[in-house]
Amino acid sequence: MLKLDGVATFVAIAEAGSISEAARRLRLAKSVVSERLAELERSLGSALLHRTTRGLALTEDGTAFLERAARIVREVEEATAELAERRGTLSGP
Repeated sequence: MLKLDGVATFVAIAEAGSISEAARRLRLAKSVVSERLAELERSLGSALLHRTTRGLALTEDGTAFLERAARIVREVEEATAELAERRGTLSGP
C-alpha cells in the first residue's frame, strides 16, 4: 500500500525540480525526502526519476504517475481544508 506522504513528496520533488528544493519546501531533511521517494519507488516497483549529478528528470512511469498523484494530493488537501472549515478551525501553511 502506498503512503500518502511518499506520494506528496514525489509531487513536491517533481514540482521543485530537485530533492534539495523539495526538502526546503516541505521543511524536511533531504535524507527524509530521499527515503520517502525510495520507499515509494519500491512500493510501485518502478523508478519515477532519473537521477544524475546535474539534476533529475521524470521517467516515463514518473510522468504517467505524476498527473494522478498531484490530483490525489490536491484532493486530500481540499478535503482537509473543508473539514477544518466545517469545524471552524484554520488549516494550511
